[in-house]
Amino acid sequence: MPGRTLWTVPKRNRLLYEIDLHGLTVDEALFKVDQYLYDTYQMGLREISIVHGKGTGTLRSAIRNYIGTHPLVRSYRRGGDNEGGDGVTIVELQGRRKK
Repeated sequence: MPGRTLWTVPKRNRLLYEIDLHGLTVDEALFKVDQYLYDTYQMGLREISIVHGKGTGTLRSAIRNYIGTHPLVRSYRRGGDNEGGDGVTIVELQGRRKK
């Protein structure tokens, strides 16, 4: 299902949230990613996973260009071999400010 958000519990026993963008256009995907970044930031998450697939690389490039300048993103990286490789982008979010 395009644009779905899932959570799983990896072996390290920490929640990893992910959004699956398969089948979306670049515009649809960027809209979903922006919402997702704000939602997960508000939840206090530090690391999230964006599943965009390998394909031609168009969606991957657009997403990485977008999050590279997003104010809530501290850093991002390609998924490791056990995380989905080039089909996934792992994002570290900025820490939330204490009130």
